[in-house]
Amino acid sequence: MINLRCPSCGANLELSDHMGMAHCEYCGTKIFLHDEDSNDGRRYQNYLELLDAAVEAQNYQEIIYYSNKALEIDSTNPELWIKKALAVCNLSTEEKQRYDEAKEYLEKAEEIIGENEQIIEISDKIKKMQSRWLNNLGVEKYEIAITKSPNLTMYNQGTSDVKKMFTEVMDYLLAASYLAPMDIEILENIECLRNQYYWIFSNDHRVKEKLSFLDRIRENEHSESLINKYQQTISMKKKELAALQEKEHLGVFRGVKRVILDVKVKQVLATIEMFQEEIEYLSDKLHPLS
Repeated sequence: MINLRCPSCGANLELSDHMGMAHCEYCGTKIFLHDEDSNDGRRYQNYLELLDAAVEAQNYQEIIYYSNKALEIDSTNPELWIKKALAVCNLSTEEKQRYDEAKEYLEKAEEIIGENEQIIEISDKIKKMQSRWLNNLGVEKYEIAITKSPNLTMYNQGTSDVKKMFTEVMDYLLAASYLAPMDIEILENIECLRNQYYWIFSNDHRVKEKLSFLDRIRENEHSESLINKYQQTISMKKKELAALQEKEHLGVFRGVKRVILDVKVKQVLATIEMFQEEIEYLSDKLHPLS
């Protein structure tokens, strides 16, 4: 018998030594067993070692090359598809964006191991990588457009080619935002471009939609900041109330002092109630952002 550990979940596996394929009953991972003494086994191990070196060196072309060579021997290894997906995403260019290609490779991995935390994490990572790349490309295009039309204003709107350049910048920023809708930096870049060249984008419904979303995020942040502040105030007032109630319980004060103590207790209770109502009001105003 061969004792193995599942590379995905770490579960112990016991397999007959004549089996070429294992299937983890815990997470569903398929495991291809290689005879390292065979030609394929030796080549496969060599490709994996070269692949690891390429990953460490962040040589994306070599990552793709050695992933492909290993996949020719074992197309059921999900890690090979994942590494290939990440490498491909890093090689996107303006002429050839490879995000969709990267998603296809990740789907291959998902077909093998199913949708698990790793697949979700890598999918989010690829989205973020592509969104940052698109945002950075938009910023680069903006800097080029500025040098070509430094005096562009609402009264000197430039040629249609100039407008086309800034529209292209906005298209990249919007594409980035669709992949990472909660990225404030990208949304603020969209806002900045719209404000600077309002006459170009004033009727663009895509821009309006994104800026409306940015307003909701800011309103939520303001409300959440106030809620946190009010919760801290309530916590302090509750401590103050506990101290006053302790004095009531001990009967320390009598006569006028007791009346003053009762008034203070009522004031603290009223303050707590007021802030609790404010928190409830602000919580109801929070915008759903999903």
